Amino acid sequence: MHDNNFMKSSVCIFDIDGTLANCDHRLHYIKNKPKNWQAFYSGCMDDLLIWPVAEMLELFSKNNLIYIVTGRPESNRSLTEAWLNHHNIKYDKLIMRGDRDFRKSPDYKSSVCDKIEAEGNKIILSVEDRKDCVNMFINRDIYTFDVSNGAEHDA
Repeated sequence: MHDNNFMKSSVCIFDIDGTLANCDHRLHYIKNKPKNWQAFYSGCMDDLLIWPVAEMLELFSKNNLIYIVTGRPESNRSLTEAWLNHHNIKYDKLIMRGDRDFRKSPDYKSSVCDKIEAEGNKIILSVEDRKDCVNMFINRDIYTFDVSNGAEHDA
């Protein structure tokens, strides 16, 4: 975890699955019904780091707060923190979806943005792979890097 610098109020939001982490090897768990979300998340320690995004995060961390905002449920916090630590990802806050929060990702992430802004922070950037979330950030006038690389998935 990053040392908090309370002078910073500019926030950069980074997603994990498909953005910082290459989760392609576990997508088969959620491609067909019934979706096996537990198996999908439990395989995250084998995800490879998407290093260009990690380099971007490191660059922006020099002058901004880094918030990792993921649709992963809170019950996967330990695995998620372990993966971030293993890959030496420095961040100021890890925001995870509640275990019983079944809203669509753009709705969940938009509500997170509302909370971040209510704390007096300015979201200056988001880095995301899901088209629906990319569109939500853009509609909120947040400069957004779409790192989907042409891939489409629900993670």
